[in-house]
Amino acid sequence: MKKTLIKIVACSAVLLGLSSCNKFLDIAPDNILTEDLVFSNETYTEEWLSNVYSWVKDGYRDQTATEGTMLLGDELTCHPQLGTFEMWPIAVIPGNWSPSDYRSNLWSETYKIVRTAYIFIEKAQPLPNLPADRIERYKKEARFLIAYHYFKMLQFYGPFPLITKVIPSTAPTSELLLPRTNINTITDWLWNEFDELGGEDGLPDNYDENYLNRDIGRPLRGTALAMAAEVRLWAASPLFNGNPDFKKYKNPDGTFIFDQGTENDPQKWQDAKTAYAKFFDYNTSKNKYTLYKEYTDDGKLDPIMSLTNLFLTDADKNKEMIWYRVAGKYGGDNNYDPTLWYFEDFCLPRGMTGFSGCMGITVDALERYFTENGRPITDPEAGWMDGDTFVPYKATGFSTKPYKVKVPTKYNYGTESREVGVVCDRNTFNMFVGREPRFYTNVQWQDRYRPNKGLAPNNYAQYAMNQHSGGPTFDSPPTGMQGIKLTTLTCIPNQRNTMARRPSMLLRLAEMNLHYAEVLAELGENQPLGVQLVNEVRERAGIPTYGSGEGQIPIPSDWKQAVRNELVVEMALEGQNYHNFRRWKIAQQHWNKRMRGFDISVTIDYNNQATREKFFTVTDRNTIERRWFKKFYLWPIPQPIIDKNANIVQNPFWLDAPDA
Repeated sequence: MKKTLIKIVACSAVLLGLSSCNKFLDIAPDNILTEDLVFSNETYTEEWLSNVYSWVKDGYRDQTATEGTMLLGDELTCHPQLGTFEMWPIAVIPGNWSPSDYRSNLWSETYKIVRTAYIFIEKAQPLPNLPADRIERYKKEARFLIAYHYFKMLQFYGPFPLITKVIPSTAPTSELLLPRTNINTITDWLWNEFDELGGEDGLPDNYDENYLNRDIGRPLRGTALAMAAEVRLWAASPLFNGNPDFKKYKNPDGTFIFDQGTENDPQKWQDAKTAYAKFFDYNTSKNKYTLYKEYTDDGKLDPIMSLTNLFLTDADKNKEMIWYRVAGKYGGDNNYDPTLWYFEDFCLPRGMTGFSGCMGITVDALERYFTENGRPITDPEAGWMDGDTFVPYKATGFSTKPYKVKVPTKYNYGTESREVGVVCDRNTFNMFVGREPRFYTNVQWQDRYRPNKGLAPNNYAQYAMNQHSGGPTFDSPPTGMQGIKLTTLTCIPNQRNTMARRPSMLLRLAEMNLHYAEVLAELGENQPLGVQLVNEVRERAGIPTYGSGEGQIPIPSDWKQAVRNELVVEMALEGQNYHNFRRWKIAQQHWNKRMRGFDISVTIDYNNQATREKFFTVTDRNTIERRWFKKFYLWPIPQPIIDKNANIVQNPFWLDAPDA
């Protein structure tokens, strides 16, 4: 039997995803063990699986740098200088992307991960302190991780060679140089894996109390069922469901790579409906996942604190999390996972003593949020109530008094006076007044108060040129405001112990609600269930629900678009809308243009209101040139991969004209 030489680099923890063990499999001449020795030792066996977990991307730095989904969409942007060394999406969104200029190792990394997991499934064995039932569970987790990483490949690259076993290096060339597997074969395989792992003989319903410290963050039965539904959603979505743009692409042997069926085949949506129904039936029977909610002292739902602490609360108190990486803190109070503090630095004003403060939320993202009365700003009835007076939404002028949200809340961080419920001080630009609670938990605008010591002057963010958090340097938001979702409310970036210890959510119940509602809307059926699923999210968001009852607003005539709008707002700044816009095949119509922000070049004179209003002039002058071609719907397969394997066909349009 051939023995593989492996260098064991001990991880700082066997806990899943806590610390990177990516060097665990580095080949080196010292400290050598064979696979047989690894899998005869409890610690090494668990470290092997821990290494597979360590490759699961988090929702903070990885979605700005490694995967880049936050910046590849149109919600966030930053200075072009950062594209040269930190934020690779900034370098490619102007259209400067090619198979030879690949910016991610996701393709090659995935196969390393998959091979590592399959070796574990093949070799792991019961040991004195790892009984047979535990080893069997670990092998199921390895199967989940293989399917999960393959699903990520599908999201970015589309079809790929589906390998479902360890292929020996001595195998014939025909087994090594595989073509891309047809997309329907891949989605069926992924669905079957997740569905089996979500069955009664699959993963457990709950963590094992005997191994609780080692179980936090592992996938459970509900996680697998949720992922099975997500696979069906992607198979049904316009990008992959009989997409006419992709049909002609074949492998060298003549087999088709993409779906050849009818465009928008309703059967695929029906399959998705079945998968989501299975997850929600399971969830109802087990009472496993619920939307995260906080309440005021008199027992009323507090949307603002719910939406804030949803992302800052650990797994033991947050039942909305379906799949997540465990909390990022390790070591002492000032020793935090860099992915957390990098993210806080990027998304909070430089004047708070942050390192960068470079991330700017766009006006494009701003305009998607609803107003206080739950309507989009394009609706003539959009607006808010000032006492008994209805105030229509407007994006000119300034408020004459503080704005207080109408929902119950403990929130008292909106002004220097710390008055409960006030989210906008007087003299706030009207675009920011009378918006929904999600807006206030997600957006830091010019002159907005933030409760942090060290933010000068007087804890008000200021982003104009030459102000304390403004340009012209790269460490300022080019749009004149920032997206603060996922950040700690009272964080001071250079003081790590002010950052909340929290997990990174990869899939949560609100997203499942809205995906299920999307599926039902596509089928044109079960509108009451779809409305209920959306209303649950809107209720937690603190805006009127849809219906004909008291306090509700009418169900929109274009219900499918209404569901999409809700999904885009709820998942804003989490890196998921990059996938949604591609999945719906609408990215080209929305993203083939510069993103918009405010005029940060204005010199503000606080004794001259006109200069303040001029700052809020919407412009694309300070943002990066953006081009979106059809080929961008799927990432280019790195040219070295194709050079090594002639059976790999490049993704659609990447070998066509530059502007395809």
